[in-house]
Amino acid sequence: MALRILVADDDRTVRTALRRCLESNGTWQVCGEAANGLEAVMKSAQLQPDVVILDYAMPEMNGVDAARQIYSASPRLPILMYTAFDVAAEISRRLPNGCVRRIIQKDSPNELLKALEAL
Repeated sequence: MALRILVADDDRTVRTALRRCLESNGTWQVCGEAANGLEAVMKSAQLQPDVVILDYAMPEMNGVDAARQIYSASPRLPILMYTAFDVAAEISRRLPNGCVRRIIQKDSPNELLKALEAL
C-alpha cells in the first residue's frame, strides 16, 4: 500500500519537484498539493493523507499555524516541516511537542527522503 503524501508549498516549482522526487519511489504517492497553509489544513481533512510536508513560509496561513490546526484535528498524522529558513527553535517554541516530527532544510532533500523512509 502506497504512503499517501500531501505537499504544501507556495512555490509551484518546489511542489512539482517534490512530486517527481517522491513518486519516483514506487511506494509513495502525492495524494494532493496545497499552495498555502489554509489550503493545506482543508486538504489534510479532506484527503486524509498518511503524512503532510509543510513549507514554513506560506501565504494565508504559515506552516506553523497550519501544523497546529492539522495536529489538533489529527494528532497522529506525521507532519514534516520543509523550510529554507533556520527556524527550528521558533517552531519548537510555538508548537506542542510531537506536532512536527521533523524540521528539514530545503537544501537537504535527501534528509526529507530519509525522514519519509523512517515513518
